[in-house]
Amino acid sequence: MQLVHIHPKDIDIDGEWLLWPEAPDKALADSLAALGQTTPVLADFSRNRPRLVAGYRRTLALRNVRGAVLTALAVDDAAWTHGRPADALGETSDETSPETRFGLLYLASNMGRAVSEAMQVRALRFFTKHAPVSAALETAGPYLGLAPKSRPAGRLEQWAAFPAAFDALLESGNLTLASAPDLARLGPDGREALTPCFRTLRWSRNNLRNLAAWLTETAVRNETTVPGVVRDIGLAEILDKGLSPNDALAAILSAARIARYPHLSGLEARFTELAKALSKGTPFKASPSPGFESDAVTLTVRVGGSDELNAAARGLETMRGRSEWDGLWTLARDGEE
Repeated sequence: MQLVHIHPKDIDIDGEWLLWPEAPDKALADSLAALGQTTPVLADFSRNRPRLVAGYRRTLALRNVRGAVLTALAVDDAAWTHGRPADALGETSDETSPETRFGLLYLASNMGRAVSEAMQVRALRFFTKHAPVSAALETAGPYLGLAPKSRPAGRLEQWAAFPAAFDALLESGNLTLASAPDLARLGPDGREALTPCFRTLRWSRNNLRNLAAWLTETAVRNETTVPGVVRDIGLAEILDKGLSPNDALAAILSAARIARYPHLSGLEARFTELAKALSKGTPFKASPSPGFESDAVTLTVRVGGSDELNAAARGLETMRGRSEWDGLWTLARDGEE
């Protein structure tokens, strides 16, 4: 490879293979201004105007240094074949597009850099313009810290099937790559119907998994669609209430769960009402049996001394004569009827 010295502004820095362009930080800018360039950038000189292949931040920083010269290492087909055997790509070097080569050189130059899920997706979007997604993952995966056929690679492949507009939700942290299987389960129409709440709320993997399961299962049971269930649970109305993010998230999940389990949700609501009246003025908390499998009621209390123990005893005596017991003990059977 040949070293070439050019003016920093004479090189094209708009190549799509520059996957994660960032402005230089002050430390890098100060170092280049004080000590000069110690590591060459990579550039393609096959056209009238050189094209930057790697070294975006250094190039930008040197553009602001008066009289600076950019030192670039020229990359060409001969150097590519020598440095990157064709069989590693699963194809001959002649068949590999220049863009793919530049993208791989860029990734190789950025190895060791912390790569977020959003950055992985951005890279895959680029490589899938030039190869099928499976081939793109096999080629670029090792540079992204992804083993072929691994679960993270599979999730990335699933994400690549979503509209590119979803990538912004990944960058914002509102969605995670781990939720790709659940997003896929919702289908295109379901994802579109839920996009308003994806844009405004942060969804953990578990919350999104529950939401997707409840909505899709309700749609199957009711012989309708996920968008239909989304309308039925009043998603738009919940988002318009001006609730805090946590309250809005809880309201959406609650509405989806009630739609999926109307009978169980009704029992829980009735139990909560009776239990609140039963334990009013006492330190006890009443809980139903798991899934209302029996009529048994569990009472729990926490005491930290004799005074609290005496208060609990008085509370238990107060509760003993309350009428809510009959409702609690027959709730499961009444629900079955």
